[in-house]
Amino acid sequence: IYQAKQLRLVICSKDLRPLGLIDLYDFNPRHRRAGVGIVISEPEDRDQGYGGESLSLLCEYAREVLQMHQVYASVAESNTRSRHLFEKLGFLKTGVRKDWLRVSGGFQDVLFYQKILKDVH
Repeated sequence: IYQAKQLRLVICSKDLRPLGLIDLYDFNPRHRRAGVGIVISEPEDRDQGYGGESLSLLCEYAREVLQMHQVYASVAESNTRSRHLFEKLGFLKTGVRKDWLRVSGGFQDVLFYQKILKDVH
């Protein structure tokens, strides 16, 4: 992560079936922050707790191993599942990027979320 400034991990079920990806990107060791992204590939695997558990574990890893201060995420306004996931895990909506994504019929806002991780030291 220190060289590439990103870390991508595969989310797997208990029987090791790949379900999706979770990653840290735009890693900044000086300011101790990184963006986080997550995707569960198949619709039938969503809303099963995999995303929440993965995001929780990634935040714990970021805090305890990488000694990060915060993580952040950009979420399309229409992505209610992701918005709910980040909010449920303590991410706060701190901003809006107006007309950020081009979509069918126009543009869509992107919401900016941050989570301050409690320092271990």
